[in-house]
Amino acid sequence: MKNKEKKLQDSLSGKRLEDGKEILEFEDQALRNIAEKLKISTETAKLHIANALHAADRAKTPL
Repeated sequence: MKNKEKKLQDSLSGKRLEDGKEILEFEDQALRNIAEKLKISTETAKLHIANALHAADRAKTPL
């Protein structure tokens, strides 16, 4: 798992430019882990994450 995390960090920092497949696999696995821990479907988990991100975005205060 550490190797995948390192590759993700490298990809996000621009050190590795790949087709994004590894990042998508990492995100998909993270979503499945969240859904499993909360005992909900992955679609419901996506909805909750989207709602949380939207609420966080609205709560930002202008600098």
